[in-house]
Amino acid sequence: SYFEYLKINWITSPWVNFLNDMPLTLFFTFGNMLIGITLGKIGFFNPKNQLKQLKRWFIVLGVILGVPASYYFHLLMTGNLELDLPLLWVPFAIIIGMLFQSLAYITLFVELYKVDFAKKILSGFSYVGKTALTNYLSQSVFYLFVIYHCMNLFQLYGNISEPETYLLASLFFILQSIISYFWLKKWNQGPVEYLWKKLSYSTIKNRD
Repeated sequence: SYFEYLKINWITSPWVNFLNDMPLTLFFTFGNMLIGITLGKIGFFNPKNQLKQLKRWFIVLGVILGVPASYYFHLLMTGNLELDLPLLWVPFAIIIGMLFQSLAYITLFVELYKVDFAKKILSGFSYVGKTALTNYLSQSVFYLFVIYHCMNLFQLYGNISEPETYLLASLFFILQSIISYFWLKKWNQGPVEYLWKKLSYSTIKNRD
């Protein structure tokens, strides 16, 4: 049932794996926000910036540190690497490596955005980005109905291969992109984004 799935997630994610997940969660969530804000302030996302040396370092470190970090993260997630007290430093090393790998990806996107042909393709992501929270939540609802047994519909959990899973995810993302495009033709933000801002700003006004 749906509540049994909730119970399983509650047991396995927050508590049993808390020590393993805590460093990754804290560093990736809060740290990435600060890094993104800093990069925005120095004009990193502006295609006309002159930060060539910084971008070069991001790409080099993304390869040197990011590839090994991704490998060890894979070992950790597949259970081939067990974390105990002497290895508590490993999650932090993985975080640093994967962070630079992410920065390398971001750098490549920024550079590709300078190319007219690539810019036209990458601009399509802007519609999903402007409705990010709505799409994030709708993915959860979609996969709940399509994948899991508790909804008594398609029940694909355990019945489709990994390539089929990627194909399903890609097709749904394309569908979300199309819906986001037409939605933003009429409104300037997603429905959940509107509700979130409405609640946030009304709370601030009430406090004032």
